[in-house]
Amino acid sequence: MKICLCITRLKSDLSEAISKNFFRLAEELTNQGHDVTMYSPVSIDVPSKTKLVVYSKEHSYQSKFSVLKNIKELSKRINKDHSDFDAVHIHAGFLLEAYLLGRKINKFNTPLYITLWQPYLGFKEFSKIPHLIFLKPKDYLYHFVLNSFLGVHFMGNKVKNKYNKIIVSSNYQKEQLTKILPEKIIKTIPNGLIDSEIKKESFNEQPNIIYIGHFTSYKGTDALIKSLYFIKKEYPETKLTLAYSGYGSKPEIIKLIKKLKLQNNVILKNKIEVYSELAKNDFLIIPYKATIGTSHYHNVLLEAMSVGVPIFASKIGSIPELINNEETGIFINPKKPHLIAKKVINTFANKELIEKLSENEKRLFQEKFIIKRVAQQHLNIYGEQ
Repeated sequence: MKICLCITRLKSDLSEAISKNFFRLAEELTNQGHDVTMYSPVSIDVPSKTKLVVYSKEHSYQSKFSVLKNIKELSKRINKDHSDFDAVHIHAGFLLEAYLLGRKINKFNTPLYITLWQPYLGFKEFSKIPHLIFLKPKDYLYHFVLNSFLGVHFMGNKVKNKYNKIIVSSNYQKEQLTKILPEKIIKTIPNGLIDSEIKKESFNEQPNIIYIGHFTSYKGTDALIKSLYFIKKEYPETKLTLAYSGYGSKPEIIKLIKKLKLQNNVILKNKIEVYSELAKNDFLIIPYKATIGTSHYHNVLLEAMSVGVPIFASKIGSIPELINNEETGIFINPKKPHLIAKKVINTFANKELIEKLSENEKRLFQEKFIIKRVAQQHLNIYGEQ
């Protein structure tokens, strides 16, 4: 099968989830013998036998204007090249991107698919974080204006006849989109990741904790640092590794660490090798306060499952689809750092529970998220036409 995989923005180092998932799917489809061409806004090292088309002259991953330019240029290429393929599959961040692409892509017979990683911010989700728009308008206002319940019905009406299928990774996303789109065009396929060769074998004498991601208010990094203050009272040598994605305010986090006198307990890192870094730690803690970024299955949770590192996470977005409390993870309340600390302390003292969490996570990953299985699910959809 000749497959065109396209993406509207991409980090060339694949340190971001959408970029990584896009690349892994292309790699696996190529490995299975399919003729894959990747349309990317930036040059990257592609898998052997995979073709690469760079369609953008300038690309800045974090620039919203860059994405708009990419949509324009990508649409031109798809309009020109679509007949060369059996399927054209676009990966995009938001419903707005699907709408804009839909306006610019011509009507043709080649099956057209789009994967949406963050459909929209519903009224229920937004009602929990309106204060953030006023506190940090630069970070959050565009979500409200361009990626919220305000305009989704209009955009839904415009895209429902444009794509053969709209693909999402979680039931949470599907339930969102079925409010504005016919259920028959929505397909759920989970993220596909390679399995880690590194597995968690033993645990440290005192808790070693890791967080990987943005340093922003809605990710709850501040709550995690505050919980460390309480954990330290029970385990003075506890170490917290904060792996910074590059997005958010690092100075604010450093200021809070110093304020709570936790400099000797916190390790700040930038680029990391995710699987090996996870394996060094006893727990991954993800204290998210808002559903931004959690509609889809968060890659770092799946990577932790692959390694067998017990997860502590908020009960929001799609996370409850992954975590069965005290079976495949532990739920925490990001608004109560002292209770996060209590759960960490109690769990660390229960070695039987730790082992159960680790084994159950690895089993779930094998059953659902191996890239070979996920690639086949995509092929099944391509073959439906």
